[in-house]
Amino acid sequence: MPLPTSGAEWPPRQLNPVNAKINEWSAWYSGDPEQISQVYSGRAPTGLRGIIHRVATYVRRWFWGEVVGTGKPARNRVHYPLAGDIASASAALLFSEPPTFVADIDLDDLLDDSFRAALQEGAEICAALGGVYLRAVWGTDTPTRLTVIHPDAAVPVWRDGELHEVTVWRAIWSDGTRIVRHLEHHSDGLIEHGVYDGTVTDIGTRVALSDYPETAGLPETVDTGLDVLAVAYVPNVRPNRIWRSLPEASALGVSDYSGLEGMLDQLDAAWSSWMRDVDLGRARLIVPRQYLQGHGPGEGASFDVDQEIYEPVSVLGGDQGLDIQLIQPTIRGEEHARVVDALKRDITSSAGYSGRSFGLDSDTGGPATATEVNSLDRKDMITRSRKVRYWAPALDSIVRVLAEVDGTPITDLTIEWPDGVAVDPESQARTLRELHTARAISTEEKVRELHPDWDDEQITAEVQRIRDEDGASTADPEMFGRALAADELPETDEQPPADA
Repeated sequence: MPLPTSGAEWPPRQLNPVNAKINEWSAWYSGDPEQISQVYSGRAPTGLRGIIHRVATYVRRWFWGEVVGTGKPARNRVHYPLAGDIASASAALLFSEPPTFVADIDLDDLLDDSFRAALQEGAEICAALGGVYLRAVWGTDTPTRLTVIHPDAAVPVWRDGELHEVTVWRAIWSDGTRIVRHLEHHSDGLIEHGVYDGTVTDIGTRVALSDYPETAGLPETVDTGLDVLAVAYVPNVRPNRIWRSLPEASALGVSDYSGLEGMLDQLDAAWSSWMRDVDLGRARLIVPRQYLQGHGPGEGASFDVDQEIYEPVSVLGGDQGLDIQLIQPTIRGEEHARVVDALKRDITSSAGYSGRSFGLDSDTGGPATATEVNSLDRKDMITRSRKVRYWAPALDSIVRVLAEVDGTPITDLTIEWPDGVAVDPESQARTLRELHTARAISTEEKVRELHPDWDDEQITAEVQRIRDEDGASTADPEMFGRALAADELPETDEQPPADA
């Protein structure tokens, strides 16, 4: 798909359902109550309003869809930023310790702190919006670097499930109705630039690149000399259940929030109810009118709660009925806490994470046992491993592109992913010892468990070293279980040598 002709609809109509859903996920990710309310109350941006309104009506009642007479959300609604926390947790699992890139050239200058920061940013966007584009950028006056493109700022073309072409765009000027966009079309070996002066839904008329300072130095076409795109797409997770029948979007990933929007809405409803209880639970005094101190005509009256000495008040009928009453409403803290924690636990679990990563106790409501901790950590690691499989090929492709346009092509590249979560050595040793004693694990599997980041060649070499040592020793098998390196030793009645 080349750059669009003047007057074309933009973004293309076929991507409206995709962008509407991404806009919904983006609202939750932003943590902005106004954006969330816009999505579910029918006040979405022009062009997506009708689609998002239909999305909102699928649920019987959205907490964020209810508006007051002014058409705006009620003031007492409070957002709990769990969606943003989920995206941050995903990025931390993947890139708190970035992978190591081993190549036949020195990559230290190319894959610097800005590269690692882009990975962290891209991982958050990917988890929240369902995917992210990684783009290589270079120029005569700028260093080669990696940039992140949000999925609703790109128009992809797929071929057999792989990214074949893509047009990324950005707004470089807008007054609310008129929008000037810079479009950048990527195909194999070629990048085309164009600037269009249009409206919210119309690409408008193509104008000169030199008309705007943001694009004044760009050529209309760039021959990259590459046989691949200078852009790679990373899906968050697949399969894509919501767009599987939409050819333009079936290869896209889905957000960690997919299917959980209603639960996130109910979490905010429960959280707002709790905060409303806190607001209503403030202690209040009811005092007789005679106790109020007047401030003069038209200035009202007040009661000083810190006053220590009061003057007697004379009223007809004596002093009866002049008591100060303290009203202290009950705050249903425990009830709300149970509901909020249950929703948080269900949401994070359905998104593929353990509640422990978000400060929650075990599913039983108390502190997690060692077995539960291992199980919860395993849930995080399964999600991490699933996402690594999508990130690895995209990183391999884009790092090779960065190196080639920088003038030093890579022949051999290996990406080594560190352990995502440190394993408790004592717990691991105990587990492997018990499995060894039960003859339920081989030497190779024990080595793989101990060194999950090793490749087959390293594992084979370590297994051979262990077997060589076993052949020269007849020590107690349980000692080997504790050392995490024991093989099944044959039974023998022979005594160890005196110098063993």
